[in-house]
Amino acid sequence: MAISSSSTSTNQSGFTLIELLVVVGITVVLTTIVAGYSREGGRQLALVGTETKMLNLLSRAKFLSVETFFGGGRSGEQRI
Repeated sequence: MAISSSSTSTNQSGFTLIELLVVVGITVVLTTIVAGYSREGGRQLALVGTETKMLNLLSRAKFLSVETFFGGGRSGEQRI
């Protein structure tokens, strides 16, 4: 069973230009989507950080107002 040289020359392995362009196009689209989500995630993290700071400030202000109202914890009596 001899294989002729004409049949082996037509079986070339590799990718065509169209296949490579399709893969590159899909990669670009997916990268764009991921980059958009990561930017939005960064914005959300910044908002959460600011919200945490504001809640801490409000909690501190509440604590100081209660402490001032009750006289700083010295006498335990309520100031009016």
